[in-house]
Amino acid sequence: SGAANIPAATPAHHQVDGIHGGSVLLPVFISLTQKVAKMEWRFQPQSGLAFVIAEFTNGKLEWPNPRDRFGQRLDMADEATLRIASLELGDRGVYTARVRLASAVVEEHTFSCRVYESVPEPQIHAQLGSKTAEGCNVTLKCLASGKEAFNISWRREDQLSFQEDESGWYQLSAKGPVLHLSWRPNSSDSTVTCLVSNPVDQKNVSLDLLSICPVESGHPRMMWFLLPAVLLPFLAAGLKIYLWRKRPSQEGGKQHSSCHPLMTSSRG
Repeated sequence: SGAANIPAATPAHHQVDGIHGGSVLLPVFISLTQKVAKMEWRFQPQSGLAFVIAEFTNGKLEWPNPRDRFGQRLDMADEATLRIASLELGDRGVYTARVRLASAVVEEHTFSCRVYESVPEPQIHAQLGSKTAEGCNVTLKCLASGKEAFNISWRREDQLSFQEDESGWYQLSAKGPVLHLSWRPNSSDSTVTCLVSNPVDQKNVSLDLLSICPVESGHPRMMWFLLPAVLLPFLAAGLKIYLWRKRPSQEGGKQHSSCHPLMTSSRG
């Protein structure tokens, strides 16, 4: 007897991302008019042979080999969605759901699963290159420990990325983690933030540039700016005293000249 020819639908491919220690869902989208007779799940690791990890029939999930790497970490979130709990880095790979419908049609749905480590707490190392009356030249380096590569970006206090700033007061290195700044202490934004991320997690750390390039009290430009505000009250007080002293002396002089007796001389 020959094997029956079972029509197969066009495979559907999906991308899912998960975090180490978390969980991920693999949903199979089936038309509401179709009824599932059996669903078989296979796993193709990044290295090694593919193997069946679960079978779902009549509303019940069974594990062909309960001692494989997944153990009891698999369950059905609903009748068409496989859930993998306590994700491990070794769970990266391709998962295939082979769905046999009651109409004898077989569908295959594949899921490329990527598992990422959580992003570690980043740190900013600052190095003061030079300092002048105009400002400081500073080099900042954002560090994040871990075996994986992370996306590193820098943001200003107003949450704009440095790529969106055209003022020219910064220079990004080709490697990304290093940021060169020519910063002026009288600038409005002194906080710089490093953002470290991957597709499933992100963390950030901020640095106040005033901590490495403080505004000095004897800054020449600042002193000239404050000088009018300091001298104005003294000038006003001096002018008021001058006018007060001048007015009484003038009035006293007028009274004295009007009452002065007329002196005449006579001979005889």
